[in-house]
Amino acid sequence: MSEACGGLGNVAARQGAWSGAEAWYRRGLGFAKDVGRTELGRLHHALGTVAFRQGDLKAALERLVHARALFQEEDSTEEL
Repeated sequence: MSEACGGLGNVAARQGAWSGAEAWYRRGLGFAKDVGRTELGRLHHALGTVAFRQGDLKAALERLVHARALFQEEDSTEEL
């Protein structure tokens, strides 16, 4: 379910609908806790990108740093 939410967030992001993308990614976080750190990292990365696009650099940095830590924990080098 988290992947579906992430996919819908990606669609919204490609259309420049940043608040819609953020809502889908946040919804995906609720499901991602059960699927693993890599998926959780993808959603945090996406939320960091949204925050950056919305001009919230502090939130973007926090999300991206968190995503990187999750990827490193899982040794998901392809995600880095």
